[in-house]
Amino acid sequence: MQKIKNAVKERKALLAEKKEISFWNIPKAKELNAKIAELTEDIEELKSENAVLLNQLDCADDAGIAAIKKDIAYAEAGFFKLEQQEEKYSSKLKAALSEYAENRTSQRELEQKKQQKHKATQKQKHRHSEQEQ
Repeated sequence: MQKIKNAVKERKALLAEKKEISFWNIPKAKELNAKIAELTEDIEELKSENAVLLNQLDCADDAGIAAIKKDIAYAEAGFFKLEQQEEKYSSKLKAALSEYAENRTSQRELEQKKQQKHKATQKQKHRHSEQEQ
């Protein structure tokens, strides 16, 4: 929209300049006419593009665009917050998985020691019962 406003402002300035030049200054008038025609064409293209965008965004006017920009900013802020939470919980999950793996290793070691102790106790009982016989 700002591009349209700038082009319209420039076109008005050129039209005012054209009114001020002498009727006999034909080269300058041709130059200004060419610039004015080019700006008029640019303005029409910009207005057409603006209308297409408004239609695609289902907006009646530029005020609707402002609301969409606000929604986009809100969504981006939410996305940023989600990324931060993902990073936070991802690191917590890694730490928890690491702790779980350590606990499983410790548990296996304890089980092995328990089994070895049980086997040793069984051997002692077996030896003791053999000696009594």
